Amino acid sequence: MSKPFTTEVHIILYKGLNTESAIAEHAIRDFTKMIYETYKLSIELTIIEVPEMEDGLPTVTINGEKIVEGRIPGFDELEEAVFNQLKEKTILGPAGFPLTPIPQSNSESIALFA
Repeated sequence: MSKPFTTEVHIILYKGLNTESAIAEHAIRDFTKMIYETYKLSIELTIIEVPEMEDGLPTVTINGEKIVEGRIPGFDELEEAVFNQLKEKTILGPAGFPLTPIPQSNSESIALFA
């Protein structure tokens, strides 16, 4: 059994009491499940209910970037946004292979060599 790919992908859904918000929540939960089952990519999902506001909801952000406002997001739209976020965080080494950045401590320096 393979371990899940860990990276920082955080989706926040701001929802109201309207039907579109309820459908968006269901769709995003299905999306995160599908992404995990397909790619073993775990996505953190936070749902924030804003009952006193209906205009502009649902609103979806991924890693702080607004993706959708006032409508239900599509799977393709969410998938493209998630993988664009991952692409921005990936460091490519020689021959285009992805490298995982190594955390550096204050006492020693670590370099990546190909």
